[in-house]
Amino acid sequence: MTFGEKVKTLRKTKDMSQTQLAQAVGVSLRTVGGWEKEGRYPKQHELYQKLADTLGCDVSYLMTEEESFITEATEHLFFSTSFIIR
Repeated sequence: MTFGEKVKTLRKTKDMSQTQLAQAVGVSLRTVGGWEKEGRYPKQHELYQKLADTLGCDVSYLMTEEESFITEATEHLFFSTSFIIR
């Protein structure tokens, strides 16, 4: 799931409009639209934390796009470590 898809899904779960989210984190409506529809990302790192607080999620969730990649990398690391230890 992309960053924009996550923002949109979480925003809708919170029953917030794009305008409400924009006001809550201190950006323009156009910026929120850019995240959700145009594949853009926050330019300021602090915005990730504001979004996470407002949307009720962990900041790492917003910053990670490919959960499957993380899972595969973790499994690979575990397998490699297990192989070395034995």
